[in-house]
Amino acid sequence: MRYNKFYINNILVKNILIFLLFFLSYSCSPISTKIKPTESVECPPVFFAAEHRNYLKSNNGENITFENLAYKGEINNYAFNKPCFITNNNYNFSLGILLIIDPINILSPEISLPIYLAMLDSSNNIIEMQYFLIDGIVEKDSKSEKYLQTEISKILDFKLSSSSSVKTIVIGFMLDKKQKKLFN
Repeated sequence: MRYNKFYINNILVKNILIFLLFFLSYSCSPISTKIKPTESVECPPVFFAAEHRNYLKSNNGENITFENLAYKGEINNYAFNKPCFITNNNYNFSLGILLIIDPINILSPEISLPIYLAMLDSSNNIIEMQYFLIDGIVEKDSKSEKYLQTEISKILDFKLSSSSSVKTIVIGFMLDKKQKKLFN
C-alpha cells in the first residue's frame, strides 16, 4: 500500500512539473505569430469639401431661415497628430480638425456638428466614408452675456482596411437639403 502512494505521488508531481514547464514555455513565447509589424506610411493630403465646408443650425430644430439661425460652423484647419501607419492590414490615422463657430442667435451653448471623412483612391473614387459627431460648447462673455466666436478642436482617430490605397481624404459637414439650399 505504501508503495502505491509513493508511486502515485511521484507521478502526480511529475505531471505537475511537466504542466508547469509547458505553461511557462508557452507564456514566454510571442502572443501571436500572425501580428505584422507596424509599417509607417505617408499621410495622404486632406481637402475640405467646397460645398460642405460650412454648417448652419437653427434653434429648436425649426426650418432653417435667416431669421432663426442659431450658429454657423466652418471647417478651418487640420493636422495629423501622429504619423500614419499600417498595422494588421489596417491604415491608422489620427487627424485633428479645427472648427470655428460663429453664434448668430444661439439659445443654448451646447452644439453638435456632424462631420464626414471620405477616403478616396487615385481615381477619386470613394473607398470608404466615416461619420463623426463633434460636440462642443460655445463660449460666453461673462460681462456682456453674449456668445463669442469659439474654436472647437477634435482629434478623429480612424482606421481603414489596407486592401485599398488611400490617396486623398476629404472632410465636410453632413448637410440636409435645406442647409444646402441656403448656401446656394
